[in-house]
Amino acid sequence: MKFIVPVPITSAMLVSSNIPESISGTPATEYVGSATITPAIWSSSTSYAIGDYCVRTSTHKIYQSNIASNLNHTPESSLTGTTPAWKEISSTNRWKMFDAFGSTQSIQSNTVVHDKNIDVDIQLSDSIDTIALIGLSGCRSVYLSVVNSLGDTYNEQTISITNKTDYVIRLNQTTNPGDTLWLSLVPSTPATTIKIAKMEIGMAFELGDINYGSSVGIIDYSKKNTDEWGNTTLIKRAFTKKITAKIVIDKARLDAVESALSAYRATPLVWIGNDNLYTALIVYGFYRDFDINISYPAQSDCSLSIEGFN
Repeated sequence: MKFIVPVPITSAMLVSSNIPESISGTPATEYVGSATITPAIWSSSTSYAIGDYCVRTSTHKIYQSNIASNLNHTPESSLTGTTPAWKEISSTNRWKMFDAFGSTQSIQSNTVVHDKNIDVDIQLSDSIDTIALIGLSGCRSVYLSVVNSLGDTYNEQTISITNKTDYVIRLNQTTNPGDTLWLSLVPSTPATTIKIAKMEIGMAFELGDINYGSSVGIIDYSKKNTDEWGNTTLIKRAFTKKITAKIVIDKARLDAVESALSAYRATPLVWIGNDNLYTALIVYGFYRDFDINISYPAQSDCSLSIEGFN
């Protein structure tokens, strides 16, 4: 059992992505819930009506106007107060796969058949040895490579991930800061649209061996309503994964594991049960609690409860 100590992907690190993002005069396709919109970049000279959308490429966010005649209110600076001028909706389509949420997906909106991959180039600010792909849809395989400062290519891999919604890639060699990671997600068919909720990179922190008796399930946010005549309706809503992991920790690792878990409380991370043996044991979320029982002279038993983060 392990988790990824994340390296956040920033604007400075993202060298390129073939998922379109709005540029001046050319709005990109964005997705808000089930709706498809094409909001223009915010302009200080445009008056926005209530409900109008705009994009800020400096923050890579979509905003919605809260007031009528919304003129010259910078969205990211106008989110608070008695009547905020703007409401933040989500990251832009390009950046949803890099933000803090696990329920919104980046969608390859290119309509050209030969450009339906999702391709990203990332200049790494820190060393990494693990990549997690969370909330995949329509992906057949992934190709990746790393180029160092001398121009040498290493960590070249092509991996089949058909029918996988979550997948973890362990690199053959730990990267160095300044190296460039190139990753390409290949669609199941030439016409398939690829979606991905989260790409997490970082160093894996080993907790211990996950044991039999661990469990995986979901927390369902659907709602049941029964009216005064006894008629019942179900409102289908989102759900999130949950894991209860039983972990065996070696004596030499006990203090490091306890310190790491305490340090990363209330922090969404990618948790990996047994690499890809059971991908159901991969989850992006936070732990609710943990208990370590010093059961034997050389080993301890840990119970760790993890809840998915949407």
